[in-house]
Amino acid sequence: FVLSDLFKYGRRAFYVLIFIAVTIHLYHTYPNFLPRLLKLLFWAAVIAGIANIIFYYGQHSFPNARLTGYGRLENPIQASSIYGIAFIACILFIKQQSNVKTKLLYLAALLFMFSYILLSQSRGSLIALAITMFAWGCFDLFSSKDVQSNYHITILSVGLLVSVVGIILFIAYPEFFQSFVSRGGGGVGYRLEIWGHFVAETKNALWLGHGLNTNTHIVLSDGTAIQNPHGFYVGTLFYGGAIGLFLMLSMVASALWVGFVRARSPRGLALASMFLFGAICVAADGYTLLQHPKPYWLFFLLPLALITASELPNQTSRANQVS
Repeated sequence: FVLSDLFKYGRRAFYVLIFIAVTIHLYHTYPNFLPRLLKLLFWAAVIAGIANIIFYYGQHSFPNARLTGYGRLENPIQASSIYGIAFIACILFIKQQSNVKTKLLYLAALLFMFSYILLSQSRGSLIALAITMFAWGCFDLFSSKDVQSNYHITILSVGLLVSVVGIILFIAYPEFFQSFVSRGGGGVGYRLEIWGHFVAETKNALWLGHGLNTNTHIVLSDGTAIQNPHGFYVGTLFYGGAIGLFLMLSMVASALWVGFVRARSPRGLALASMFLFGAICVAADGYTLLQHPKPYWLFFLLPLALITASELPNQTSRANQVS
């Protein structure tokens, strides 16, 4: 441990806290902040995604080449996770529209989001999206009193449409799905070896962990060099020990409880679904939340901050309590 480590990770923790605090402030100060933010994120994803696909597959084989982005979205797993958030927001927009043409426009955008995730060949994002859609539909079905406002019918329809599109693509490009499944030895064994190594090392520092500045470079049995634990929860256990993992899981469970069980609106359920999606995605990617701005901020920290903001009393309710 050196002084620069304290400055490095202390600064990143400060970044995260400021991001969450600013998000909460904007949520309570500007009533239109959340819908505008979601629409901005959604349309930015659509425009940038179309441009990225056209440019990328102009230079690579379609659809066998794994779609990658640029800049902060160069990692296809993180990019597909952000598009999963845009996918969930799009379902919310579809249900809010009364005009048929507008609904069809958002539906076309929804299929594009799914196509982007599929082309990125991120199995974790697809699994997370499937679990999230199922959970969202179930909670909406059992919690909504107004049948006309239920989202589970829309979610079911979207699920069927996406399944049909997936079947059509499988028939048209069987070699793509074969490489998709077999890539990296199926992906499971690859990560199990990584996680097994770091979990085994945890016994040397079970309660408080090894610390964030520990060298995590390892070499797998096939000679592949790995830089980090490839999973937030395994990483939290390694860096922060059993206590750190308990705190992390407590935060996730609390946010899911507030988001799903205590949701007061369809938008609240959508935010909870975004966080559930992000919480599943980080299980197989990344290593710590204490980072400078990265995609994790959009598909994990942002939904967490919005759920926190929705639970806190705003200025009007506080003024009523005082009076």
